[in-house]
Amino acid sequence: MKKISFSIIIITIFGLYSGYSQTKPDSLTRLVSVAKNDTAKLSLYLQLGLEYKKLKPDTALYFFDKVRNSKVKHNEYHIAKAYFEIAVFQLEIRENKNQADSLFDISTMRFREILQDEPESNVKQIELSIAKSLYYKARIARSLQNQDIALCYTDTSLKIYTQSKDSSAIISVNILRGNIYLDLSAYDKALKCFFISLELAEKMKDNNYIARNLNNIGYVYFWMKDYDKALAFWEKSLEISKILKSDMMVGKIILNIGNIYNQNKKYDTALNYYEDALEILLKLKDKNGIILSYNNIGNVYINQKRYTEALGVYQKGLEFCEKIADTTNLALIYNNISNLYFDKNEYQKSIHFANQALLCSQRVSDLQKQYSAYLHLYDSYNELGNFEKALEYYKHSTKLKDSIFNQEKVKSIQDLDIKYKTQKKEQENTLLRKDKTLKEVTIQKQRTVVFMALIVLVLVLITLVILFISRRKLKKYTNLLVEQREIILQQNEEIQAQADSLQDTNEALKNLNAELKYKSEQITSSIRYAKTIQNAILPAKEQVDADFDSFVIFRPKDIVSGDFYWYKKVETTTTTYIFIGIFDCTGHGVPGAFMSMIGNTLLNEIVNSKRIFEVDQILENMNTLIKASLRQELTDNSDGMDACFCRIEKTKDATVLNYAGAKLPLFYFNAEKNEVEIIDGIRRSIGGYRYNKNPEKFLSTEIHLHSNDSIYLSSDGISDQNNSERKRFGKSQLIEILIENSKKSLEDQKMNIETNLDLWMENTEQRDDITLIGLKF
Repeated sequence: MKKISFSIIIITIFGLYSGYSQTKPDSLTRLVSVAKNDTAKLSLYLQLGLEYKKLKPDTALYFFDKVRNSKVKHNEYHIAKAYFEIAVFQLEIRENKNQADSLFDISTMRFREILQDEPESNVKQIELSIAKSLYYKARIARSLQNQDIALCYTDTSLKIYTQSKDSSAIISVNILRGNIYLDLSAYDKALKCFFISLELAEKMKDNNYIARNLNNIGYVYFWMKDYDKALAFWEKSLEISKILKSDMMVGKIILNIGNIYNQNKKYDTALNYYEDALEILLKLKDKNGIILSYNNIGNVYINQKRYTEALGVYQKGLEFCEKIADTTNLALIYNNISNLYFDKNEYQKSIHFANQALLCSQRVSDLQKQYSAYLHLYDSYNELGNFEKALEYYKHSTKLKDSIFNQEKVKSIQDLDIKYKTQKKEQENTLLRKDKTLKEVTIQKQRTVVFMALIVLVLVLITLVILFISRRKLKKYTNLLVEQREIILQQNEEIQAQADSLQDTNEALKNLNAELKYKSEQITSSIRYAKTIQNAILPAKEQVDADFDSFVIFRPKDIVSGDFYWYKKVETTTTTYIFIGIFDCTGHGVPGAFMSMIGNTLLNEIVNSKRIFEVDQILENMNTLIKASLRQELTDNSDGMDACFCRIEKTKDATVLNYAGAKLPLFYFNAEKNEVEIIDGIRRSIGGYRYNKNPEKFLSTEIHLHSNDSIYLSSDGISDQNNSERKRFGKSQLIEILIENSKKSLEDQKMNIETNLDLWMENTEQRDDITLIGLKF
């Protein structure tokens, strides 16, 4: 218990130290070299990570990983903090939302474990860390269009920040909540959040937050079609943003003001604003702002009947949307293209793009854009004379309009606006009254101060004499009892506060554990079903046994495997070919399983459909198709697979085997020589190697097999498997087992190989997927 509390204090001490001395990384590095204990080093590693966070993110990640992977005991707080910082790195630098979400879950769980196991630790600091994690999880949930889940996270985060009276954090959470309600078209709730945030920002005199909230309030009024109020709030926000020299805010507000002029049909002025905004946002590489700029320029072109130019800029906007998977803005642009074709009297095209907009807006629960799509469908079907369809979509739009914006919301929004203006006026009047009263009180005090001082002096002297003479002992005992009573009351309050906090924490932890358990069960169930699908594509052992004496060892590391084997018998007019191969895909588990499904499909296409039977050409074709399927020439994807692939041709006089390999060898047991030969393929995988323009060609090796000869195809899983001493099983040990058991049946060989492997792996986790196939001739 004491060690965790101490580690939190260490961070504070070093934080103060760095505030008074140098904050450069080299000074912190020198402190690491003289640190007297591991706890102090971990604290310094965290500070080094924070120093490098903006300048060199990868270096920051290195220091955070050192803390996360630390084996130092009693440093749970440092490790939880490291998980949090790595999660922020994955979200903001790598833009990996799913991995960031998982890391925030681990960070939150570890902070809560500290509160549960170590109640004497710094409760406030840990609760604030939990609140930060939940805030980031809410941002991720909103970006994934899970608004209801995002609101749940902000509820808990806001409760913690309110208890700690952290005004900046309360402002940030309310801004996020306001934007979520704006996504849901709940304008009254959005305004309430933004006005709360604005009031706090004005009390703090924080111009950045004031500008952001004024801009957000302008958004709400714009969507309510109250353009005068929207313009008033945006102009105030623009003025403050220019003072702050915030180009990002200036660009977005200019874009918003252009929307006002567009709505008021001042198209040339609107176009000037949009082009100015686009110029700023292109320099800042703000993809969302760029998309909206192109969209709005297209809207002006439609109003000016410049349809070809409008389609051109809409297309640019769609390309940016697809790059960042922005479904919300896809719906926006599809609606506008539908409107364009309606203006051109091309109603079928208008219907097509309106349906696209409806699909996208339903996917993200955007009621406003659904409403627009329904109106476009109504207008187009009405013009085509299909009144039944037109009436259907008109009913949809009317129903949706009522749910978006009803009289209660209008009244609530008006009340909020009046309340905010009245409160501002009352504050100004209160300040004036206080100033007048203060002056009057000051004058009165000046007149009476001398008289009061004399009275107080006389009373004090009298009281001192009386207390000194008659009640000295009574005062002593009374003061002692009062002090003891106050100490007891204070202790009772602290105990009650701790009990309440523990009860809330335990309840939250139960809910989180239930949620995690449910998610885990769902994921595991899905993966088990995927295993059923994967097993279905693997050849049945009876299919192989019909042609050979054989065994198959197939051990996935996880539920599903990145290894797969393939068997196919093909008859031509002149001969019969038997193909067998083992493929080791990049990774294991779910990613590897996806690659195995791709590989199996491509093999069937190459051999069954294209009728390519040369083993080296089959691998070359797989290499080409994998690169094309995964777009490896255009992306950073470098996934692929290693292979041991054979074609067996049986005739009356001989059995001929052709082998081609990609990093995986073929083990050939020569019965006459009583030895195992390793036949190597080339050192190149199938797929990947994006930058290798002239890769080594796959080679075919021909072997004439005799009676009692055997071949063994294997992935690298068995040879790479380590034991408890971290030694690899190795190819030599596998060959030794094969030679020792060469006279035995393949079933006995399989049993001996698995027995040796199990003994080798005792008390050790399986490292990779393991696949081994044996055939005897």
